[in-house]
Amino acid sequence: LSAGFMWRLLETRAQAQREAAIAQQVSQFMTDAFDAADPRSRGAQGTATISAQQVLDRSAAQLDRGLAQSPAVRARLRATLGRAYLNLGQEARAEALLRQAARELGSAQVDEPASASQALSDLAVLLYNQDHGDAALAAATEALRLAERSEARDPLAKATNALGLALSRVGRADEAVAMLQRSLALRMQPGVKTDGGPSTAMHNLGQVFKAKGDQVQAEQWYRRALALKEREFGVRSVDYLHSAEGLAKALAARGALPEASALMQRNLELARALYGAHSPLLADAENELASVYQDAGDFAAARTHYLQALAMLPALGLAQSVDHARYLNNLATLEESRGDLAAAEDLYRQSWQIRRQRLDADDPMTLNAEGNLGRMLMRQDRLGEAEPLLRHAYAGMARLYPADHPRQLVQRLSQVELRMRRGELARAQRELDALRPAAGWPSTQLQRRRDMLAAELAQRAGDRAAALRGWERVVQANQAELGSAAVPTAMARVSLAEALLAVERRDEARAQLQQARPVLVAQLAPQAELLRRLDAGQQTLALR
Repeated sequence: LSAGFMWRLLETRAQAQREAAIAQQVSQFMTDAFDAADPRSRGAQGTATISAQQVLDRSAAQLDRGLAQSPAVRARLRATLGRAYLNLGQEARAEALLRQAARELGSAQVDEPASASQALSDLAVLLYNQDHGDAALAAATEALRLAERSEARDPLAKATNALGLALSRVGRADEAVAMLQRSLALRMQPGVKTDGGPSTAMHNLGQVFKAKGDQVQAEQWYRRALALKEREFGVRSVDYLHSAEGLAKALAARGALPEASALMQRNLELARALYGAHSPLLADAENELASVYQDAGDFAAARTHYLQALAMLPALGLAQSVDHARYLNNLATLEESRGDLAAAEDLYRQSWQIRRQRLDADDPMTLNAEGNLGRMLMRQDRLGEAEPLLRHAYAGMARLYPADHPRQLVQRLSQVELRMRRGELARAQRELDALRPAAGWPSTQLQRRRDMLAAELAQRAGDRAAALRGWERVVQANQAELGSAAVPTAMARVSLAEALLAVERRDEARAQLQQARPVLVAQLAPQAELLRRLDAGQQTLALR
């Protein structure tokens, strides 16, 4: 008994000494980090300001030098720095640190499964945000395994959240919802204090429902998250900003575009206040606002904000990055809609090339860019160039997602349009009729594209009555959702006028063209085909 008591006493003393040594090293590390921000410690440069990222950069640089004799502390601090870089939007630095931290924390030398799990959960969320679904799923699955081994509830709540997001990214929406519900239940338990608490799981449930096309459920979860975040963090917080942005996207997807635009504009100002004028997160806020303006039919405002987002990237070291490819693709969709097809093609090709270099030919982001380029070439009747691109994008999305997933629906609509443009009208009609998502169309934008395709198909088939009814529905829907001054409404008026002329309803056709002209002349590129169609319609009316 005496020997056992002495062994326990010595072991406890040794553990206390180890903890004291760790505390001293952490204290010294934090002192050195904050000395970098202290003007008195910088001598002649004391009048210069230093950013949070510079503090992190100096801290990361001295990690291996200052804590070489403590692998556990080094690994923990590496994970902490990785999370900090992630919150600053520096994803490349964050990914490298989190990968190394997870590897070191899970090693036999350190063997801290709970901490390793948390680092892997952060890595999985980062990969989810980058649209790397398979990699996110692998990291989150391992995070859950380690969390269950540790039997600690905080890592388990975090890992189930990360796994829910990863499952959503690979199209397993029902499993994703179940996993996030599990994370929410854990976070509601007394004593569980993981990142963001219950509001994080609520926000991510909104993300999953938005991705699967259920915008009503998405809006409900985002609003619950916002109410909780307002109480816990206040409206001028990064946490609040994230959920406000998600809510704006859900509102835009279900057609509440004026509310979405106003909310996204407030988000941009909040992002500028929180992140400063030179941040990748501010660039992303510019891009998201531009996207909502584009959906709302204000092409001029959308173009301004897309260009502002792109202009920020070189100084941030993000030229030729995945974000750069995303912004290029978004601007390309706008230029295509404006009718500047040469500019759109160049932007689509740049985006596709970057994604093939940075990601993979079968990555969903790469497939999306490839499908967009193919669609634009198809609409110029360059079918020989378009068909292989559309075929590959469709096959890839079909492997990755269920038939009713928004990304596959986009490609299925392109396949129908390709049949139509090849003259296979009966087959195109059958395939369009078969496109009936079980839960309804996931966004008003996709619903409008389907309705426009149906009207054009009727027009090409010579069914003038069906074409006229179809274009009338499109104009009415656009006007109700976007207003008369929106570009999509004016664009649909030109097609409606052509359908009216086909049945000799000349006065009604003239009225539609007169309403469309000022909007289209102001917002479209001078070389836009739609302007030529507008002029041709008015010339036809003048000659008759």
